Amino acid sequence: MKKKLIITLLLVIGLVSITVGVTFAFFNYTRTGQDNTLSVGRIYFNHTQDGRINLSDVFPISKNNINTDTKNVGTFEINIEGDTDYTGGIEYLVSAVNANITTSTGKIVPISLDISVEGLGTYENNYFTERENKNSKIYKRLTGNGIMGDGNLLVGYIPQNTTLGTPSGIDGKITIKAYIDQDKVAISDTYDGNESDNMGTTTEWVGDRVVLTTDEWNAFQDSGISFQVKVEANEDIWVEETLYDIVERQTVMDNVNSTFVNNTTPGIDFSQISSDTNGKGVYTFSSTANDAYPVMYYRGAVDNNNVLFANKCWKMIRTTDTGGVKLIYNGENKGTTDAPACNNTGADTQITLNINGTDTNTFKFSKGNAYLKFSGYMYSSENFDGQDNYEENSKFGNGIVWDGINYTITDTSDTLDANHHYTCGTANTITCSSIRYYARYNELDQFHDNYILNNGDTIEILLKKMLENGNVNSNAKDMVDYWYGENIDNTKYNSEIEDTVYCNERSIYQLGGLNPNGGGVLSFLNYSSLKEASVTFNPTIKCSRVTDSFTKKSTNGNGLLSYSIGLITFDEIMLAGGKYRTKNANYYLYTGVGYWSMSPSIFPMVQFFRVNSTGQLNNADSVSTLGLRPVISLKNNTAILDNDADGTVSKPYVIK
Repeated sequence: MKKKLIITLLLVIGLVSITVGVTFAFFNYTRTGQDNTLSVGRIYFNHTQDGRINLSDVFPISKNNINTDTKNVGTFEINIEGDTDYTGGIEYLVSAVNANITTSTGKIVPISLDISVEGLGTYENNYFTERENKNSKIYKRLTGNGIMGDGNLLVGYIPQNTTLGTPSGIDGKITIKAYIDQDKVAISDTYDGNESDNMGTTTEWVGDRVVLTTDEWNAFQDSGISFQVKVEANEDIWVEETLYDIVERQTVMDNVNSTFVNNTTPGIDFSQISSDTNGKGVYTFSSTANDAYPVMYYRGAVDNNNVLFANKCWKMIRTTDTGGVKLIYNGENKGTTDAPACNNTGADTQITLNINGTDTNTFKFSKGNAYLKFSGYMYSSENFDGQDNYEENSKFGNGIVWDGINYTITDTSDTLDANHHYTCGTANTITCSSIRYYARYNELDQFHDNYILNNGDTIEILLKKMLENGNVNSNAKDMVDYWYGENIDNTKYNSEIEDTVYCNERSIYQLGGLNPNGGGVLSFLNYSSLKEASVTFNPTIKCSRVTDSFTKKSTNGNGLLSYSIGLITFDEIMLAGGKYRTKNANYYLYTGVGYWSMSPSIFPMVQFFRVNSTGQLNNADSVSTLGLRPVISLKNNTAILDNDADGTVSKPYVIK
């Protein structure tokens, strides 16, 4: 049965009486007065003459004053009363048919509209979606970014009736307030120039405004100010739902308490795992709230973030700063496109590759772990490491001097310690053509970690080289690229993937033995992600170094990727509900088996963060074998099929 709407129109300024009238198709619509325009599946309210919003005794005011200054504001209300039996969804659009008023001198004064919505859906607040970003980037039928002229403005919509259930009612009200905006209209006693919007930096008015003299303004007021409004309610929703829309419709801010966030300090506490009181749902990363595309992320034990793309199962992680949606691989579709089955667990959530004739679903991250360079998703083939042993009676220095041919160590000591790392490695020698820097030395275990410096390099220069990219792929990158080439490259799905950043963050929190001044020879180098894990509990979505920002194009990163694919990061695991060295079997990244992130944690030996079999965020030696769950990002306009999907494992959102 199609939706029936009984819509009553009330003009607060210049009140007009509305009585019973016409019944048509999906709607019952009542009024008297001017003619109405009706068309199939859609009802238009064209308000003429009696239906104008009138402003009297007006003066330009600021947007902040429109709720209190009724003298300068015209108001128009649409009261909506409806039943609960609908199938197709409803959209509400408003436009100013004649919102630019011409003065007696020919200048056009723009009228601003402020539109608010009350009610219209009470089922968990999911049925009416109020649109705050009213621009043509999101909605195809809009023209430009404004609410002036004849461009339609999507106030919001009620989606299709799905398995969420029937809403308890959609009664509500749309209120339109019209006012002359002081940011757009200026009045000056001294202005006598030609018609122009550009006043530059005059003492009276600054910015891009229409400027009227006092006489012009008085004449304008005397003529009376009114304009017409068109309101449209459409049961056949024209908005093409995208994956980004799905996420946006559900999100709440993460720095306030909400349905599943109830902390003493309001907002999500990232020092604790996700829970029914510390995050379960979709949240807006508060530091990005004012961005063009605020980043939104899934957290906790959600069951509505499943996607079918390239006939494979994925889970949504978060959105990107370009409005894309990041997905993590969640196994093969064990059903069909029409009846997907994405309830994979354990090893089934990881990719399987045939390596030398054997199916394998666990892989080493690196091709080695003894050298610092192996913490890179890509790294240099250069060997930065030196000899293990130094001779008895070697001298150790706190500093070095390079004369263009030889190094000389300074501030010497007979022992290797936290402030004396440099040595020639031979007895009683302080000058040599190359110098060794010992970052770690454990005599008991006969463990040595040292680097050879040549051609005037310092340990700081060498460290920078070791943390730059080269032409060698990590094993993880080789495997993920191979999987992409076999499954997505050269298919229609390849064009749906955006070139976003995959962050192999290698900024350093503590240098350990690589600090020549106070770096203990038994201490570890710790990456910044370890600080976030155990000290600050402050996940980020930004990659601090361009060299660590893996992308396909160099316009937004390092441009080193062959394919736009990577792995999940430590920060994204924290956002999802993981915590360092704390079990969590109650969030969507828990699978019962271990898998890699692409975030290094400590050295030596090279270790990366992983999600382990208990769901905790922990370290793993980079040559251990764990699962790989590739991550991709779909473009911000990626549309879903028009079906009854709700994002669950049996009804994932299917990408067109």
